[in-house]
Amino acid sequence: MKPVNSATQPRLAWPASRWLLVACIWTAMGIGLGGQIHVMSLRAGKSGTWWGAILIGLTAWYLWAFLCPLIFWIAARFPLEGTIWRRNLAAHALAGPAVALIYSSLHLWVTDTVLVGWLGDAAPFPPAWAVHAGVREGFFQRLGHNVSTRMFFQLNNYAALVAIWHGLNYSRRLRERDEQAKELARHLTEARLQALRTQLQPHFLFNTLNAISGLVHQHPKVADEMISNLSELLRSTLGEGQAQEVSLRDELGVLGRYLDIEKVRFGDRLVVEEQIEPGVLDALVPSLLLQPLAENAVRHGIEPRRNVGRLRVEAFREGEGLVLRVIDNGRGLPEAGTTVQEGVGLGTTRARLHELYGPAASLTLRAREGEGLVAEIRMPLRRLGSARVDAPQGIASSDPRPAGRPATATAATTP
Repeated sequence: MKPVNSATQPRLAWPASRWLLVACIWTAMGIGLGGQIHVMSLRAGKSGTWWGAILIGLTAWYLWAFLCPLIFWIAARFPLEGTIWRRNLAAHALAGPAVALIYSSLHLWVTDTVLVGWLGDAAPFPPAWAVHAGVREGFFQRLGHNVSTRMFFQLNNYAALVAIWHGLNYSRRLRERDEQAKELARHLTEARLQALRTQLQPHFLFNTLNAISGLVHQHPKVADEMISNLSELLRSTLGEGQAQEVSLRDELGVLGRYLDIEKVRFGDRLVVEEQIEPGVLDALVPSLLLQPLAENAVRHGIEPRRNVGRLRVEAFREGEGLVLRVIDNGRGLPEAGTTVQEGVGLGTTRARLHELYGPAASLTLRAREGEGLVAEIRMPLRRLGSARVDAPQGIASSDPRPAGRPATATAATTP
């Protein structure tokens, strides 16, 4: 028979508390057996002390504990599972009596030869097979008597320990499968998040390059400035690598670079405002979270307007959560009864929030009183390991503004 891979054996790398619990179980069974021996000794009218009986009882069960590694090795060598359980059952049918014989030999030698002689009057009555017809039997005669009278109980103990091994092995494999399933789920989530994040960059890049192409011939200086700002934005976003979460401070910096591009395109028609609570700047947020919301506000809310468009960014703590808002004074939601079609940016952002935080995060769009739209994100408030609480930098000033860049306003009033 081919041995089973060692990986099938239960790893007993238990903490000290669990080993202590196992030792207490063996000790409790030994004390229980010792109590039975003492009661039987008293009923038989024999001398002996209770501690002597308990010592013999402990010896009987500690010997089984001593044989446990051997029995577990046999159980791992011949597991009763799969398609070979019948063949391995035959192996156990041979191994069981062999282990019982080993146990009987050890038990006879330790108790009848060592303990009983050492305990003297403190020992309970000697084994029944020690004396037969007034003549003391030899070791092998007593061993044969012990095996013939106690083989059934010893085989039961052997079977119980084999069953315990199978239980431990099954429990270990369940834990490993659960860990593997969690690991696979984690990798799948990371793959989904990376795919969603990757969708944002070409979507944003295409829209920005499309806007630049319309200015190349009519306003080459403006187009050149937009290209310069775009290169700065791409450098900052590509520098984040594969990170799915960044600090709100860094995310506002990326948003500031994007809005610098839009402000070059719109000039005085776009005013950016912010109201950021200083205590949330170290909060973790998904990377490229705010840019799709701002892009949606600019393209669908502010761009169709002829008057000045105002875009406001808010961030504050509410209970144990973080609230982010991007507010514009554009044309708002479609009329009642009209289906709202979410583009790549909003749809991807909503999917990323779900993958990262599940039902604990949400993205909602609602009409603003008067005119405009409020895009609101609610998510758990999680902070970086080392929190910084310095005052927030304005979105417009997150990157030094080159000369000639249109001015922006920073205000705390509602646009």
